[in-house]
Amino acid sequence: NFVSLSGGSETSTYFLSLDAVNTSGVVPNTFYNKYSVRFNGTTQLNNHFYSAVNFNYINSYSRVESSGQATGSVLDNLYETARDIPIQELKNVNNHFYSMQYLDTGGVERYGYYGAYYKNPYWTAEHYDNRNKSDQILGDVKIGYKKGEFNIYDRVGANISSDRSYYKSPQINAQPNDPLYSGLNYISPGGYAQSNYTGFRMYNDLIGNFHHDLSSNFGMNINLGHNVTIASDESLSDVIDPGTNGLVQPNFYNLRNNQGPVDADNPIHKHRNWGIYGDFIFNYQRELFLELTGRNDWSSALKHHENSYFYPGANASWVFTERLKGTGFKEKFLNYGKIRVGVAGVGNDPTEYANNRAGFTQAPISSSFGTIRTPFNSIPTYQIQNSFGSENLKPEQTREFEIGTDLSFFKDRLSGSFTYYNKLTRKLLTLVPVAPSTGYQFEWQNIGDISNKGVEVSLRGAPISTKYGLRWEVFGTYTHNVNTVESLTSGLDHVVIGGYSGMSIVAAVGKPYGTFYAADIQYYGNHPVVDKNTGLPIATSKPVYRGSFQPDHIASWGTDLSFKGVKLHVLFTGKKGGQFYSRNKMNMDFNGTSTETTVNNRNPYVLPNSVYQVGTTNNYLPNTTAMSPYDYYTNVEGTNLPAQGLVNASYVRLQ
Repeated sequence: NFVSLSGGSETSTYFLSLDAVNTSGVVPNTFYNKYSVRFNGTTQLNNHFYSAVNFNYINSYSRVESSGQATGSVLDNLYETARDIPIQELKNVNNHFYSMQYLDTGGVERYGYYGAYYKNPYWTAEHYDNRNKSDQILGDVKIGYKKGEFNIYDRVGANISSDRSYYKSPQINAQPNDPLYSGLNYISPGGYAQSNYTGFRMYNDLIGNFHHDLSSNFGMNINLGHNVTIASDESLSDVIDPGTNGLVQPNFYNLRNNQGPVDADNPIHKHRNWGIYGDFIFNYQRELFLELTGRNDWSSALKHHENSYFYPGANASWVFTERLKGTGFKEKFLNYGKIRVGVAGVGNDPTEYANNRAGFTQAPISSSFGTIRTPFNSIPTYQIQNSFGSENLKPEQTREFEIGTDLSFFKDRLSGSFTYYNKLTRKLLTLVPVAPSTGYQFEWQNIGDISNKGVEVSLRGAPISTKYGLRWEVFGTYTHNVNTVESLTSGLDHVVIGGYSGMSIVAAVGKPYGTFYAADIQYYGNHPVVDKNTGLPIATSKPVYRGSFQPDHIASWGTDLSFKGVKLHVLFTGKKGGQFYSRNKMNMDFNGTSTETTVNNRNPYVLPNSVYQVGTTNNYLPNTTAMSPYDYYTNVEGTNLPAQGLVNASYVRLQ
């Protein structure tokens, strides 16, 4: 629902709107409600001074499902549910075979056991309750002075947000109602978490503009500015963790209803950046254009007295169709054409405190024997944080060269653009793992240089455009980018930048940033190597590179059909190439719900084209031993072959 009111006079304008959005999610019990108020106003104070005010208040309230492989994830429980279980029937959680928690006639808490690794997704959606309340205020006030070719204004803005999140995990201690599964109890002590976040952003921009025609042929436009950004983020979270703590009374979600110490976290982050910049544009007969830019920033996240970084830019373009004015070629065929070339720079500072030494924190100390929580025997304990920074961090710098053209034909009935770019990012900033023997886990580093080279193409045409208002347009875009890690400052072949469950994501010299690095099936040529006795694949002796998350091609195609204000819009978007690591795929393989586990009706079979090694020699012979799919998916793949969790990231999407 949306309603607005607008109006004005010769010297003032105003706009007021109220907006409400209420939606129900696909997952039962989930919803999203948003309400907003917006006001914009302008006033011409006198002949030269003017002012403007913008204000927006947004309130939202939502209930969402847990994501990933979280205990309360509805999607994860659906993935792991056997294909022969009727999902729709599970909606009746009062049925004892579908319920996860009910009392039998003897007062014993029971559940309907039908899987070792998942729960009824309908029951999960009802009892795992995650909610968020949010308030946000955005606004700015501008006052300016304009006289002739000169305009200067100062704008002060703020973005203030407050989020409150609540996470409820039910307490349960149920026995299976089927005696066949006696002893396989479903136990969870329950938990509760509450998180409050307050964010504050304040901006100030002082901008001056001067445009002047030096002569009938030459013109210029100059922008000079100053910007200050101050950011503050504070979070306060308290957790009764079901894994190490629990609720005393079931279904009473309160931080006082705790069996042990409540985990508390209160991070505070502050960041300040200020800069000055200039933009100078010159033109000759509005045919030749030259633009020179420069900006210098000072960041609080860098070492004092070494926190300044400058990045310049220059662009030139030629609207060559200005030379064709008055010709039939321009009027009937090529009505607009421009050639452009440019070089540009962009600077980037690290996140706040990335240049600090590691501080101290209170956190649980976990081991295979259990978890020690602070305070221990009433004595508070502290430990050094697991990540540290370097005071010698340098700002990340990106330099780019670009050349291209923009063309329009047949009075804009057909248009297109082409761009080639070559971009180099030096001193890339990221958090990288370090050897545990150092006593830490991560370190902030300038890890090296990365290049991006590619082309961007766009086309738009209107095969039909009538004076009666009927117009049909088709349009498309294409991007091809080649990303390469050019060098690493550490001198290593690669640096780990992330990962999960045995899969590392690395920056490797000569490969795309974000290359996957993990153990995979060993190959002899194009033949998978297996164990002679079991027929099961053998893992590589060390991790291997297996592609990256970078796509090779990105494209879109769409069409608009409009008639007298009514429009039909269709858009296809897609990516080709690249991969992603799917823990869901590995879980589905493990429990037998994925398609590949049904090969040969789940009976033993010989892995196609497989070979086995003869002793320790370099001789390999064809394999004839059938492997057990059950053994492979439950004992080999998930434990020894994380690279088998990679999935093709290509897609085509209709919007």
